[in-house]
Amino acid sequence: MIERFKMMNPLQLGFSVMDKKVRKSVKARRKLYRASLNQHPPMPTRIYGYLIQSLNNLLSQWLCVSNEMLELARKCSSDPRFARTRDQQTFISRKLGISDERMPEFQDAASNSCMEYIVARGRAANVIGLSSVISEFQKIAQLIVQTFTGMREDEVRCLPYGCCEKYTIAGRVHYIVNGPTTKLNGGLPKRVKWVTNEQGYKALQAVQALADVIYGIYKVNPNLTQGNSNCY
Repeated sequence: MIERFKMMNPLQLGFSVMDKKVRKSVKARRKLYRASLNQHPPMPTRIYGYLIQSLNNLLSQWLCVSNEMLELARKCSSDPRFARTRDQQTFISRKLGISDERMPEFQDAASNSCMEYIVARGRAANVIGLSSVISEFQKIAQLIVQTFTGMREDEVRCLPYGCCEKYTIAGRVHYIVNGPTTKLNGGLPKRVKWVTNEQGYKALQAVQALADVIYGIYKVNPNLTQGNSNCY
């Protein structure tokens, strides 16, 4: 396209086309400018406000069904036949060499609230759909924590199990998140604290409840004292 413009004179175009030397200089200046930036450009207020509202709505929807969803996930993980179709149950029983005991299928095992939530999220009403919406909520919770703390993605992923603390000082509630960061520390991990709000705290509590189910399945006891076990 640029070569076609170069075949036309400035009077025809109304402007002069940059030659390769000028374009190379502009690219070099742009590269230097981007390297000098320490933060990403700010998001427009209207879009940011819509993002916060959407994330809060998604968190509220999850909290309404979280206990039922996690209990269903726990049962599905405790027995490979639970909530599967009858044909799948028979196949799994034969493969594992166990009795072909009749187990409830997914539609019978899941509550109406769980079924409605899974379908509303565009997933199939089965164990795979359950796993998918749980994974989706983990991402939602991560975005909420990032939104209300200013953490980077890697910092959220490295948060320990007992990372969030709640204080009441002079009648006001404060929420503190403890975790590691490598920012401004030469790439070495450093223990720091972030301030968050009630929504960030609720998201972390919800992920901790999910971690409890996962740890229970694998019979792992999270170390609350040293904070070595992760929520994400």
